[in-house]
Amino acid sequence: MVIRLFNRFRASLYWVSSLKLASKEQYELALKKISKVEQLMPNKAEITLLKGFLCFATDKDDLALCTLLTAWNLIGESSQYSLEEKKYLQCYASFFGKKITDTNAINNAYPFEVDYSTIHLNKVRKSLKDNFPLRGHPHWSDQKMQ
Repeated sequence: MVIRLFNRFRASLYWVSSLKLASKEQYELALKKISKVEQLMPNKAEITLLKGFLCFATDKDDLALCTLLTAWNLIGESSQYSLEEKKYLQCYASFFGKKITDTNAINNAYPFEVDYSTIHLNKVRKSLKDNFPLRGHPHWSDQKMQ
């Protein structure tokens, strides 16, 4: 039990570090940190989603696509998010997955559809919006005013 608690603490430090590095566009370093988080806490939707974005940002398209698809599925299966939050996070994954599939002319066998209009931002936790910003959402600037 003590080891598990210690690993959670370490993972949280790496998580915060990876978010800070990503916000400074230091994507390679952030990817190294998030990989450590993933080792300590595998199969977590937000960790996998951030890793997918970081792989996208570092031009690791094949890994990004695979990771974003895994994140999409983890989000859909999760019970820790509301339906609106699931749509939000899956839309975030789809935004980057769609960019990869469009750029590489990959068969669109992936579930990447971007439909911002169905997401009500006021029903999504602030922490999710902060960590995974959907700036392309038509009401994103309205949200920042609140």
